[in-house]
Formats: sequence, structure tokens, C-alpha cells
Amino acid sequence: MSERGRGVRRNATEAMRLFRLAAAQGLTAAQHNVGRAYATGLGVRKNQPEAARWYRMAAEQGDPAAQNALAILKATGRGSLRDPDAALDLFRHAATSAYSLAQLNLSAAFDHSRLVPYDPIRAYIWYSIAARLASDQALRDEAARGRDRLAQKIAFPKAEAARAAAESWAPGGPDPEEGAAAPRQMTSRPPGGERLSSGGSGFIVSRAGDVLTNHHVVDGCREVRVLHNGAPVVATLIATDPTADLALA
Repeated sequence: MSERGRGVRRNATEAMRLFRLAAAQGLTAAQHNVGRAYATGLGVRKNQPEAARWYRMAAEQGDPAAQNALAILKATGRGSLRDPDAALDLFRHAATSAYSLAQLNLSAAFDHSRLVPYDPIRAYIWYSIAARLASDQALRDEAARGRDRLAQKIAFPKAEAARAAAESWAPGGPDPEEGAAAPRQMTSRPPGGERLSSGGSGFIVSRAGDVLTNHHVVDGCREVRVLHNGAPVVATLIATDPTADLALA
């Protein structure tokens, strides 16, 4: 209230003093606010390394706003050495905690080749989640624009699989990127004993572990195997749709 002048005279110095008192007692929101004060110069001189230090305290306690803020510093190299991998991990932790701004930042990282190579599927997933769950209308609109733009660039079966992964995800659930199943081996042995195989990728689309892939990936295969924790597991083909080029295993 001191920061914003609500009920009391606006006083950034007093706001910072109170934030510090609460932060010293381990309150993560206050630690985040002390970091924000140093990042923006609220009641103190701007000091990005000090901002990073306070953000880290809150981030290590699981505060998603601090994780997102620290990720931005690590992505840009402000306050510490630039660390794209750490930034991506922090964005992901905050995003899976249902922090919509981090979901949007993670989408942008995949969409615009920030921190990682261009990955329209993962960008589409996170844009879709943010567009569905963000409480802020401006964030929802921005996420929806990114989602709709990428939908025009992704092949229909892959877009449908990504949409299913995004819609089935709920806060507190597993990372929706895990819905992008690892490449698996589909093996067929004709009567002559010669081994033929093909490979493809898919998306986990249910909590039961159902995997959606393309029909052409499994067409003609006598056995389907999915990599689970690095090991091949035989899967049962549930349904196929040659017209839509989709298969469920």
C-alpha cells in the first residue's frame, strides 16, 4: 500500500523497508518484491545483481513470479552471466505452476528461437495453455494470437495432437511437453524373417498414457513400441484413421 499510495501516502522508501522486514522472515512474495525493487529502482538504486540474489531466494522456495523474473535476468545476462539453459528451466518451472506470464515467455522462447531452437509444436502447446488459463485478458489475447498464427504453419495431425496435449493439461499436472512423446520404434518382421522398422513421434494425450501419432507411421507394422524412460515398451494399437492420418496407441 505504501508503494501504490493506497490508504497511506505513497512512499517507495517505506515500501522497501517493509518488504525487507517480511523478506527477512522468509516470505517469498516479499523476497520477490525486494528483487523487483532493485530491478526497477523502487526506493533504492537499481542493482541487477542484487535483484537476482533476492529473486533467487524466492525462486528456490518455488515462487513462480520470482522464477519468471530470475529467468528473464538469466536470459538477458542482466544481474548475472547469461545462462539460457537455466532461464529455460526457470520459465518451465513457473509455467507448470500455472504462472501465465511464464507460459507466454516459454512460448516465445520456442516460437522466436530465444534460448532454444525454433519449436512450433511446443510453442503452440504453451500458447494454447496461456490462452485458456490466463486471468489477464491482454495475456490471453496475446497467447491466442500466437496460437492461431502457429496453427496455420503446423501440419493438421501434429496441430491436433498439440491441441489435445494442451487441453488435457491442468495446473499441477505433468509437464505438457512430456506429451511430445519421444521417437519410438515400430518394428515389423515379414515371414522371411527380415526385420523392417520405421520410426516416428507422437503426443501423450491422456493420463493413461495414450499416444497420438500419424497413421502412416504405424501402417503395416505388426508391432508398435514406445520409448518409455529410454526403454522400448510394446504398445497396443487402439484405433487408426487413414483419412485424417491419425493413430492412437
